[in-house]
Amino acid sequence: MRTLRPPDTTKILRLEQARDLLLHTNLPNIDIGIATGTCSSSYFSASYAKHFGHTPSQERIRNR
Repeated sequence: MRTLRPPDTTKILRLEQARDLLLHTNLPNIDIGIATGTCSSSYFSASYAKHFGHTPSQERIRNR
């Protein structure tokens, strides 16, 4: 079992919050990224894809 550093834990919590906002609001991806602590849409999308295996836009399409 891998122990997560505090910055890793914070990043995961923010990505989980972003996923919740993607699934339950109509906020644009950039607004969700900003609300969860990222300052650019490309960084938000890349971080999201790395963690979940698909982009925020794909998440919305998959769960409509």
